[in-house]
Amino acid sequence: MYNIQKAVSRLDYAPKLTEIQVTDIQKGLGVFTPKPDKPVSFTALKDTLKKAGYVLDAADIIVTGTLAKDDKGWVLVVKTSGQRLALEGPNIDRALAGAGVDANVEITGDWKTSGAGPTTHEVISPTAGKPGANSNLLLRQGAFLSFAKVSFTEEEPAPVGPEPSVSAPEAAKPAAPIRVTSPGLTVYKGGAVTPRLYFIKQHLGSLEVNRQGFDLSVSYTPSPRLQLEIEAPFLRTGYDNGITSGSGFGIGNLTGWAKYRFFRKVKTYGDRQAALRAGLELPTGNKTAPTLTQINAPAFVRQQLTPINGGLSPHFDLAFSQAGGRVIFGGNTEAIFRTERDGFRMGQPTGEALPSAACSAKVKNELSRCSWNQSDQSSLHHQRDAASNGDN
Repeated sequence: MYNIQKAVSRLDYAPKLTEIQVTDIQKGLGVFTPKPDKPVSFTALKDTLKKAGYVLDAADIIVTGTLAKDDKGWVLVVKTSGQRLALEGPNIDRALAGAGVDANVEITGDWKTSGAGPTTHEVISPTAGKPGANSNLLLRQGAFLSFAKVSFTEEEPAPVGPEPSVSAPEAAKPAAPIRVTSPGLTVYKGGAVTPRLYFIKQHLGSLEVNRQGFDLSVSYTPSPRLQLEIEAPFLRTGYDNGITSGSGFGIGNLTGWAKYRFFRKVKTYGDRQAALRAGLELPTGNKTAPTLTQINAPAFVRQQLTPINGGLSPHFDLAFSQAGGRVIFGGNTEAIFRTERDGFRMGQPTGEALPSAACSAKVKNELSRCSWNQSDQSSLHHQRDAASNGDN
């Protein structure tokens, strides 16, 4: 929803972002009142929504202005902007209800841009109605400008049947999605700060480990296809083996990410997209592990109680998601090539054979999951999904 508002707000004639309302996110209906002193353009609205990944299906407009007539027919002149909007269609006489030249009228109808180059102009096709039925509303002699409602839908292709009418503004309440690494971008264009919170509980025999992680991500989206991000994790680790206990806190390895969304198809009640993400994990985290006097455990186990997973590590991730109504199906595959740091990295073959079980839970609509890693060289595993979620 924010992406739609942000895209429309970039128009010269658009109001403030907070004044652009998406009244039905499922049907793709929105309403806004353009600036009265700026000329409007259906084509400009269509193009800005297309850049955000949406298809403008239809637009209704309400304009108050002065009637004029030229060699092509009736024209509605908006005094404050000086724009002339042509009136076309079979319902003109019904809509005007006998009004003549220089009368101030309010017209409601379908809005389009006609022509190309210097002949480009905006066209209103008045909606059908009984003659004179709305004369008290439409004929306002001496009325000042009261400009305009616009609706759009994100259907592709256009639906068969009557166009949906614009309803009164109403907050949409779709179910919050739960996703894997999302191929979506955080925002349409611009920057964002995204906090993530993790709670992880692990055990190895009598050793119990509890981790509380906080990830802070700063992202910048220069285009609707590309997103750049820096992620900084902070981790508190508490451990207890029944004899000794302790805890530690430190910053983990910083990771830089670049995500490229190479595919997106938007439909009513559906959004299909895929993205490739690459990252580089830098060896910047705290590598100080508890000593043998603090906890009686092998060095490889004690190293896993630090906030790091190893040294310099390239990441490669491919993600896909498919929305269907209130349900979103998604999946991703990630490859990590870890290097050692002071003789330690996750999964090194010289380590102890340690069965592990990890259960992590994220808040604020992040992925909730339990994972088990069992192999001959398994270990206490505290993987974090650095997903950059977004519905744009």
